[in-house]
Amino acid sequence: MTTHQDLRQALSTLVTRSYGSQHAMCRVHTNLVRPTVQAALSDRNALSLDLLNAILRACGVQDQDRQAWMSAWQRLGWPRQKAAIERRREGYDYAKRNRGRPWQ
Repeated sequence: MTTHQDLRQALSTLVTRSYGSQHAMCRVHTNLVRPTVQAALSDRNALSLDLLNAILRACGVQDQDRQAWMSAWQRLGWPRQKAAIERRREGYDYAKRNRGRPWQ
């Protein structure tokens, strides 16, 4: 895996091989919420480490393979997660300074 898209695609393939669909996986593992999984795998939301871990557990990925996934997330997923956190923080700081009124 060399890009964030590769990571998402590989994870999506793992889910499909294990369950046939995201929907089927989320029916079996009720701690996984389908819209959250779908948003992360389609790049609408950043893929969090917690969500990655939950999906890997649901798909039965063992320790050594899980470490490879974690390493890939550290290289490819964490920079996107960090950028999303910074964007939220900047929006919060802006709202706080302007009391939530962007027109001021």
